Amino acid sequence: MLGRARSPNNHIGDSDALGDNRSAMNGELKLRVGRAITPEQFELLSDEQLVRLLPRSVREFFPGKDFCADGTFYLHDGTVWSFYKAGFLDE
Repeated sequence: MLGRARSPNNHIGDSDALGDNRSAMNGELKLRVGRAITPEQFELLSDEQLVRLLPRSVREFFPGKDFCADGTFYLHDGTVWSFYKAGFLDE
């Protein structure tokens, strides 16, 4: 017997419009460090929510959502952090 595609234990093939970033229980975005987001999700999140996606080592350099061109921002050493990649652009 085949399991349902939306079964909570069937991780292969589970998907929804926003990928794995939505909780099946409440439909809210899971804000976890290192979690990549889409441009649409970036627009919906506040500065406080975006900070929760950043590792502690780069949080102090986050200039706020209004100063992030294309979901990215520069750190003090010239590296660029991307919310869409959930990491540095040069990695």
